[in-house]
Amino acid sequence: MVIPEPWHEMVEARARMAFAFLEEQPSFRFERDEGSASVTLAYVSLDWFLEVHLDFHEASAFVELGRTEDGERPRKFTGVLTRRHLVNLLEAKDGTTNRTEHIRSVQRRSGPEAMCDQIDLFASVVHDERARLAGLIT
Repeated sequence: MVIPEPWHEMVEARARMAFAFLEEQPSFRFERDEGSASVTLAYVSLDWFLEVHLDFHEASAFVELGRTEDGERPRKFTGVLTRRHLVNLLEAKDGTTNRTEHIRSVQRRSGPEAMCDQIDLFASVVHDERARLAGLIT
């Protein structure tokens, strides 16, 4: 178990602020899950969901998307692929671009500052791509 550090709260607050535009959408509901060394912020619509994973053990953040099952997020470990990383979905639709290469370079870093950079980048991408996100999920 990772003992909570003061920066954990700061990183989570940064993520909540960065993705606040999703919480403001009436079609989404917000859910928060806490693990022993992680926090998942989920934005769930009727058909699909987006999860912001804050891994404090690895000191990194990432975003996954998936389809809901009866309006709920499916359990993670069912033996069926229920979530896909945002960058993988973008590459599947657009191929490797300067943008996806930049996302991957930011994703490789770790630490509190890196997590904030990852959060800001992912929030920007999600904001820019929000009109087509549901269509990216297969």
